[in-house]
Amino acid sequence: MNRLLQYLTNLLVSTRNFNFFYIFSFATLSFWLMWRQGIWDQHQLFPSERVDIYLRDGAAFYTWHRLVFATLYLWAFYHFYQTKKVIYPWLSVAFFVVLSMADTTFLYYHYTDYLSHYPDWMGAIDNYHFKYLAESVLALLINFFILRLMTTPRIKSIQNAFN
Repeated sequence: MNRLLQYLTNLLVSTRNFNFFYIFSFATLSFWLMWRQGIWDQHQLFPSERVDIYLRDGAAFYTWHRLVFATLYLWAFYHFYQTKKVIYPWLSVAFFVVLSMADTTFLYYHYTDYLSHYPDWMGAIDNYHFKYLAESVLALLINFFILRLMTTPRIKSIQNAFN
């Protein structure tokens, strides 16, 4: 049991493993995001049906996207705590924001492309389709405030007062 714990500790401590997991996760989820774009080639469906299918089939994608982000964020804070480099939490937030914004951009592009070809169609994108845009902005703001609080000298002096 001790050997297993020591092995897991060595895996977590290595920044090389963090970087590999980051690149592998980003590449895998990017490929999955591109693969999901095949729904837009189904011309027998209405655009609203395509959007609904795209979002319904995206449930697994969003679940894995958030799980990997949470894992990266916790791991990044471990490295931040050890090295005091703020790049690690920002990398994990960038991972979340870039993939969320790419997904929102693809959705908006394909939907407006259909509207430009068929201007008489009275479709519209509902606001809830853009919830990942709001999540991305919130992730950036929350990460900024957390890192700001953790790197402020005043907070460190308060922590030292209790030690």
